[in-house]
Amino acid sequence: MLPYLEARKKLLQIVADCSKRDWDGYGANPVFPESVIDAIASLDHLPSNSMEPDAVPESDGTVALEWNRLKDVVVIGFRGSGMIEVSGHVCGKEINEIGKMTNASLPEYAFHLLYLYFTNYEKQKTQA
Repeated sequence: MLPYLEARKKLLQIVADCSKRDWDGYGANPVFPESVIDAIASLDHLPSNSMEPDAVPESDGTVALEWNRLKDVVVIGFRGSGMIEVSGHVCGKEINEIGKMTNASLPEYAFHLLYLYFTNYEKQKTQA
């Protein structure tokens, strides 16, 4: 079974819903295919016990994966050509980093951030 199936479905739905200019009624750019491809590819390289991310379209034509837990939030925006932007707030600290994926894998700092703060403990228990 593919990991993060709901996020994959949502990314494909975003392609269907957001492929035309002004999809949001406020002049948004159509979603860039390479942004969606990078986001889908990254799902195979997330920590196996991380929470399911929410996939969201951005008005600049990119897509993002978002994790929320209590007051912590991390958003990884996929800019295309393997470029990502990691932003959010974790443990009261602001995060804003730009990086590049390597072979569809997130940079090490992004991977560890998800692993440390957005672990799905229930999923971990059922796999034990």
